[in-house]
Amino acid sequence: MPGTVVMLHNPFRPDRDREVIAVAAPLSIREWLDEQGIREAGTGEARTGRRQDWFDHPTICLRNGSPVPRGRWDDTEIGENDLVVFVPLPQGGGGAARIRCAPSSCSP
Repeated sequence: MPGTVVMLHNPFRPDRDREVIAVAAPLSIREWLDEQGIREAGTGEARTGRRQDWFDHPTICLRNGSPVPRGRWDDTEIGENDLVVFVPLPQGGGGAARIRCAPSSCSP
């Protein structure tokens, strides 16, 4: 069975907002990203018209459930039966109002 890469677009909806891509031949994580035209933010322009052409948010990579630091993407192979998942980390914002409490309810 070939390796598989899953690109999550929304970590809160991993069952819906994702792409699942088979990797037929073994190659490094970096080689796979280059083949897909996916760049890290600030490392050049994207080459494809896909929904996510670069990591514009902090993103972690998991290979078979273990984190792979970016410094190891060049020498970490996606091999047969491997599962590599890219997970964007949620950022602050969203427009939620600040929660405030009355002084009497905030005291220890």
